[in-house]
Amino acid sequence: MKIKKLGYHGELHKRKKHKMENTRKVRTIMKVVKVSGRNSKHKVFVYALSTCAWCKLTKKFLKENEVEHEYVDVDLCEDEDKEKIKKNILDKGGILAIPR
Repeated sequence: MKIKKLGYHGELHKRKKHKMENTRKVRTIMKVVKVSGRNSKHKVFVYALSTCAWCKLTKKFLKENEVEHEYVDVDLCEDEDKEKIKKNILDKGGILAIPR
């Protein structure tokens, strides 16, 4: 009888664990920030890191010079989005590097 109870509780635990895993799979959409500006001759998209000083300076420069642009802070993205970003950069002939 004890074996059945343990088996039942094990099944219940598995179901709860499975249910918790399913709720963790809820994805957030990659947050692309759009900054308006008077200069919109070219499409400018910046892949940045939220903690990178050079990235912050670049975004500040674009904003101060009223360059319309979009950016995404890659380090705040989910792993799946990071892979898409990586592929996009490499497909366009870019390199995966940050200033030091």
